[in-house]
Amino acid sequence: MVSFYSRFVENLSTIAEPLYNLLKNDTVFKWTEIGDRSMRRVKEEIVSDRILVHYNPDLPLILSVDASPIGLGAVLSHQIQDGERPIAFTSRTLNKSERNYSQLDKEALEIKWGVEKFFNYIYGREFTLNTDHRTLIHIFGNKNGLPVHTIATRLLHYALYLQMFQFNIQYVPSEQHGNANFLSRLPASSQELFQEEENHLDEISLFQLEKINTLPITCHDIRKGTREDPNLLEILDKLQKGVSVGANTHSMSLHNGVIFCGSRVYIPSKYRRLILQELHSGHLGIQKMKALAHSLVYWPNINEDIGNTCNNCSNCINTQNNPGKVQTHFWEYPYHPWERIHVDFAGPFMGHIFFIVVDAHSKWIEVEIVNNTSARSAILILEKLFCRYGFPCTLVSDNASAFTCADFQHFIEL
Repeated sequence: MVSFYSRFVENLSTIAEPLYNLLKNDTVFKWTEIGDRSMRRVKEEIVSDRILVHYNPDLPLILSVDASPIGLGAVLSHQIQDGERPIAFTSRTLNKSERNYSQLDKEALEIKWGVEKFFNYIYGREFTLNTDHRTLIHIFGNKNGLPVHTIATRLLHYALYLQMFQFNIQYVPSEQHGNANFLSRLPASSQELFQEEENHLDEISLFQLEKINTLPITCHDIRKGTREDPNLLEILDKLQKGVSVGANTHSMSLHNGVIFCGSRVYIPSKYRRLILQELHSGHLGIQKMKALAHSLVYWPNINEDIGNTCNNCSNCINTQNNPGKVQTHFWEYPYHPWERIHVDFAGPFMGHIFFIVVDAHSKWIEVEIVNNTSARSAILILEKLFCRYGFPCTLVSDNASAFTCADFQHFIEL
């Protein structure tokens, strides 16, 4: 970092001579009071008005960002005639969850965090974004729209956020990126950050965990299976180091030791048969199995495996001309009472119309006599039930007009 701003520091060679002497060959590295004074002088120069400048809306603006395995760094600078002079420095350590990101995700996080940090300076004006990670230029610098189906969920989320800013992203080699590199490798630690974010999961992490929770195996099983699968070890190692994994580089990501392809979980070899059994548990056809699989899981040749599973199922072969008798896929069983409720109108029966509510967990039934099948009748009864039992997470109906009208939708939103 000192070398990066050396042109602005007068007599740098004299000030930093004790430090340069420590780097000479055949010199024992021994820290002394003279070296300490030299280091303090260098720090004072870096934050002096000979290097730092005030923000000027008329000067070109540069945001340089970098990520290391332990922290993030960003520098906001003005491009002037005699070089790049900083306006502000910032850095922070990565929390526990962020340290488990792949290197590509960390590099993407650095850009989003740097833009958020200096939002008041850069929003509404053009600026140049410097990064030493070439892959991100193809993702965040795409002027023809986002490749939604070909990049990882976290990168897509960051790219959508960056759409509101006007910037040109450019690649800068690491040896010319010393200002941001220094800040990311010696980041400012923050106890407040760890207290607030140590157990915090962002929306992308929650989305990915929810994907895994719908599978018949746990996150721990997939993580262990990934480490034991010889075909995935190379991909896992490359993702951790931020190295290209080939054609799927933009879509592959890593979360807590689990590989994702886009928003789909990459299933290790030992669990693929179990996943196929789960996908075929309702004896779905090939196309329906593919549609369900493509929203949840991924592995090479998955379509071929799905076809073989369906074609070798004896129940499907015996009942293929009578599909109505085949068992259909059932609702996932809720974890708690009143988590999911099903509602409908019944009747007229014996001169009355009934509004029926069933709790999917306990099978508890609530029945009320109503005068009509309007949304207002449903709302009045549901308000009483919600006061009595609390709010459910999910309400299921048959999409009758009473449940799709504006009044009922407004009630649900409230």
